[in-house]
Amino acid sequence: MKKFFDLSNQFKKTSFIGFDLDHCLVPYHIKQLSHSLFDISKQTFEKFEKIKLPKEFKFDFNTCGKGNVFDYKRGNILKIDSEAKVLKARHGSNKVLSSQEIEKEYGSKSLENFTVLPNSNYFLIPTFFHIGLAIWLAKMVDLIDSKFFLKPLSYQNLCEISLHARKYNFRDWNTGFFHEEERKTPEKFFRKNHNHLEFLEFLLKNNKKLFLITDSIPQHCNFLMTEIYGKDWKNFFEFIVYSAQKPKFFFSNTPFESISSSSNKEFIMGNFRDLETSLMKKFPKESKDFIFFGDDLISDITFCKKHTSWKTVAIVEELNENFQYNGDEFWEGSFLRKAKSLKPTFWENLINRYSDYAFPSLEEFYKNIKNSN
Repeated sequence: MKKFFDLSNQFKKTSFIGFDLDHCLVPYHIKQLSHSLFDISKQTFEKFEKIKLPKEFKFDFNTCGKGNVFDYKRGNILKIDSEAKVLKARHGSNKVLSSQEIEKEYGSKSLENFTVLPNSNYFLIPTFFHIGLAIWLAKMVDLIDSKFFLKPLSYQNLCEISLHARKYNFRDWNTGFFHEEERKTPEKFFRKNHNHLEFLEFLLKNNKKLFLITDSIPQHCNFLMTEIYGKDWKNFFEFIVYSAQKPKFFFSNTPFESISSSSNKEFIMGNFRDLETSLMKKFPKESKDFIFFGDDLISDITFCKKHTSWKTVAIVEELNENFQYNGDEFWEGSFLRKAKSLKPTFWENLINRYSDYAFPSLEEFYKNIKNSN
């Protein structure tokens, strides 16, 4: 847990509390989710490229973990420090690069053309939702190196292919493989936590006004929230934003679009300024203090902190001392250093710079708040 303000006092004076959806309000079974997203990436490639991948093309949870970066140019998985310099690297899924090889490929400078926004140079893995695709990318590098494909395929081509896979599987409720599997076996993906429901009820009893900002489409959000919080879940919230396009939501002037003529609180896209204005107009006597919870240290935390006056609470499961690391020990420590003598990682730096608070789960935050009241 990281503390930069008095939690009890801040909570008491805060009127508006917002949440991200995935891995925040809705915790997942990480390994099962990653395996499914790997299989879905494989299925999508085979469907559109008309190429059957070999039997040995299998999911390996140890290939990479949350916090890694995939280099599209070189086909490498990277662990980087706070200055975006390479600390560790693995080519494809197997070949560990020596310090001499890292120096030869990357030098001692920050990564060239590195940015946290989506781009064709690097694929960042800021959340558990990205791991399955990253493992698929690494395995594809292995096949490219083995000359498996008759048609020339480069590491760089994987950027466009992976972007298409994400669009196909997440943009529409009735197409793609992900939502179909999610509807069939929801228990395979997410974990029900009754403390989360109790937490939301606790917030309402303390006169907090709640809002939800998710990049997920309305049907996906409604399906998950109904499964976990019940069919009346929308009653918890004063404002619900779907397809928010974070981090753009925090720095653009994109207008809200209503999704229902019968609802005055459900929208897609939009921006934080209009959300603020709407809530404060609806509750003019409330304080102007906002807190936002999210698990994506870039889209939820960094850009929120840079462009708003809100307090940010990062949900980072790795902060739990009993957390079972996803990935082998080679990658361990992307979020917390085992020793202060080691260089701070890129993600640790984001936590320290842009989150006012960091907890392993909403449940832990709730325990602290409840005990302080």
